[in-house]
Amino acid sequence: MRAMTDLPRAATMHYRELYRRLALDFPEFALWVDLGQQEATRVLVKRGLADLEGKLLALLPGRAAAHQVESIVRANQAPLDEPIYEGADLPDGLRLPRLAAAYVDPLCRVAVPATASDLSAESWWKNAPLWADLPAFLASHLTSPQATYAPLVVLGQPGAGKSVLTKILAARLPAGQFLPIRVPLRHVPADASVQEQIEHAIHARTHERVYWADLARSASDDGVLPVVLLDGLDELLQATGTHRADYLYQVARFQREELAQNRALAVVITTRTAVADRCRLPEGVLALRLEPFNGEQIGRWLDEWNAVNEMYFTRRGLRPMATESAIAQQELAVQPLLLFMLALYDADSNALQKEGGILARAELYQRLLTRFASREVAKRRSNHSDRAFAEAVDQELLRLAIVAFAMLNRGRQWVTAEELDRDLAALFPERSRMDTGFAASLTHAEEVIGRFFFVHQAQAEQDNKVLKTYEFLHATFGEYLVAFLLHRVLEQLRTQAGTAAGPLGGGRLQDGLLYALTSFTVLSARRPVLDFVRELTSGKDGYRELLLRLFRGRDHRTDENHERYEPQTQTSVRRDAYYGVNLVLLCAAVSESVAGRELFGLENGSDPVPDWRALALLWKSSLLIEEWRDLTRNLVVRRSQGYRHRDMTLYLAGPETWIMNANEPLAPPAMEEVSAVNLGVEANFLCMVALDILMHGAQGLEPAAFIEADSSVMSLVSGLWTGRNVDAYSYDLAGKATAHLPDKSHHLSRTLQLLRTDIVRMPLDSAMLLLSSLRGLTSKPDEDDLFICCMLEVVARHPKIVSYLSSLLLAGASVSKVRWTVGLLELGLGDLHPLSQPTVEHLLMIERTDPLLFRRAQRVIQMEGDRYGLRWPEGIGSDSDLPPDMRPCG
Repeated sequence: MRAMTDLPRAATMHYRELYRRLALDFPEFALWVDLGQQEATRVLVKRGLADLEGKLLALLPGRAAAHQVESIVRANQAPLDEPIYEGADLPDGLRLPRLAAAYVDPLCRVAVPATASDLSAESWWKNAPLWADLPAFLASHLTSPQATYAPLVVLGQPGAGKSVLTKILAARLPAGQFLPIRVPLRHVPADASVQEQIEHAIHARTHERVYWADLARSASDDGVLPVVLLDGLDELLQATGTHRADYLYQVARFQREELAQNRALAVVITTRTAVADRCRLPEGVLALRLEPFNGEQIGRWLDEWNAVNEMYFTRRGLRPMATESAIAQQELAVQPLLLFMLALYDADSNALQKEGGILARAELYQRLLTRFASREVAKRRSNHSDRAFAEAVDQELLRLAIVAFAMLNRGRQWVTAEELDRDLAALFPERSRMDTGFAASLTHAEEVIGRFFFVHQAQAEQDNKVLKTYEFLHATFGEYLVAFLLHRVLEQLRTQAGTAAGPLGGGRLQDGLLYALTSFTVLSARRPVLDFVRELTSGKDGYRELLLRLFRGRDHRTDENHERYEPQTQTSVRRDAYYGVNLVLLCAAVSESVAGRELFGLENGSDPVPDWRALALLWKSSLLIEEWRDLTRNLVVRRSQGYRHRDMTLYLAGPETWIMNANEPLAPPAMEEVSAVNLGVEANFLCMVALDILMHGAQGLEPAAFIEADSSVMSLVSGLWTGRNVDAYSYDLAGKATAHLPDKSHHLSRTLQLLRTDIVRMPLDSAMLLLSSLRGLTSKPDEDDLFICCMLEVVARHPKIVSYLSSLLLAGASVSKVRWTVGLLELGLGDLHPLSQPTVEHLLMIERTDPLLFRRAQRVIQMEGDRYGLRWPEGIGSDSDLPPDMRPCG
């Protein structure tokens, strides 16, 4: 009885010992086990990638760095003791934490993109696995063959910490195993080759001329892997247009050429998410996206900020920044740089904490921007009156709003310096240069932008000329500033029309500036703008009447001021269409709803539908496809039918608003992107009888005919079957999608058959992640057989990962383990992983269910089993052997 009690404990101890020995013998296995466990375990928030060096030192033997790289190593270490942000203007006594202590390791998502558009698609990233241990992932990637075959692309929002990550990574990689070379792309010639850019960056950091071939050869001889950190691909793309759209291809080609010369190198490239889709992707690219901070990470960052500034807070009688105050403003606090802005704002006089609770978004942005503008004005105008000071601050914000419109009206999140100069000259023609105290060589754009560190300047060199672009560190800053200027212009028009005191006055309104600003794109493309306008005008009368008056008189307007403002070339018809659309959107934003008769100024009993239909068709013919879709999903048309007349009501869609009438249910809101629903939305928006009849007749069809869920899944799976998609991400989606098909087993088996061929062309990291993801889908013997064949295809080319792949079968059926054991023996890899003796019961079951596997097992164990401690049980099976050329999965 005691032996039975002790047996489980002894077996567990024996298993753990074998597991420990395996991890010691194969460090890569230990690392991958750690990666698997971290997904299911809460990982403590850590700083400065502090674990990265330790993980890599444990994984790789130490080697001394070559003499010529010592200066690079010293340059890499220097930023750890530097402040977290450069160029920030601080109140007296306020200190910035050092990089090594303040950097909080972010969460990340990792995936293999099929196309460049995936990189910028939020819906695609939602399906990517979340990694809590960034150092562990980086260690695994940099020690894999994939790292030397294609670049790792690191993406994130402005202010997410991409550049800081490259600094930390350069400092933390062990010098005896890696040679990090950080290349800020904004400071190297944009049209140079990758090799020339690397050499240029080394010279800029160390003041030494180093030739890449000599450096790489020396590193290779010493067993050191160069890791090139190309920081700011988006800066190249924005500053040079599509001139370097093939840059990732050039990087991958450079890696493979160097690999052929036995000078392997790894490459990490950072870029903003918004412009990542402008690059062509080479085969094998792995993408990593930095995730926003969670509450614990925000608290950890603030702990360091408060500790460094404890004396400052005490001397001024201020409270340290509370984590709760930051989390209340989560839209800003989740990005590291914007969290720093909140902390800097609160450090002035506890401004953020004094408000308490959650501020309205518009009020928060107004206070943040006004505070920063006030600090800049105070530097130059300390002797001005309070009124003059307030006007100067207002002018700063208005000019920043012009910057925001420059981006909005070009359909981008950025604007070049030349474009901004033209816009400012057109909208401020009376002053070609502002009185700012700056040097005369500064351009108009530089004077506006240069003093605000929350406006990011991208810079690159091309043809010996510095090209500059500007963007807000967070898109919402630009959206608020657009609403701020719209509100200011509407306020002036309201005053002009006499609405502040009573009924609208007569005469034509001078709407030239409003027309100039709102006649190049639809405001619904940036929905937060309309939400900000609603907040800014809330509780104030007159805006609704003003906008209705402007809409009704739009065809007879005469104010042509600001006609020089032309951010893009548009026909007068399109500009008029944009202006009309935006007037309606603004009217819906400042009021709960707008009736159709009221919009067109019709008497009671008149029918507004013909006027609306004609106007909507004009808009449809003038707007771009995406603009039209944005409009129809943000401006809701609710039709009503009275006893003698019909009408319609317009209002802005809310988060839960569904855009179809209650009596016209074509599909649930979750299926909004399906083509049938798009057609129904358009029919409803246009109020066209013919389309109404068509959609009404379609109501009797089966829902699947419109929702097309099955056909969507089939198109995904068939994309693999016809050879259109061969990447790991597509296989992962297709495999999971088969669960929703009627004949799941058939489609999964077919998908796995194709994967056997394609998996050998995938990067190793991607193949391993894919196999881990698909493991839980197989339930039948033929599916299991195909899955293990895929595993064997990978392990035949990468024998060192046999332990990791074996771990996928720990909870699998006994037949699966026998199948895997047989495959390893047939490949001659039995010595790379402990093999278990099949039991008689399992072999007899396999003989009944899978005679081919039984014969293979008998043959290979009888021939090779003695070497690995395996014996074929006597009295089981016949003496017939398989043909000698039979191989796994044959």
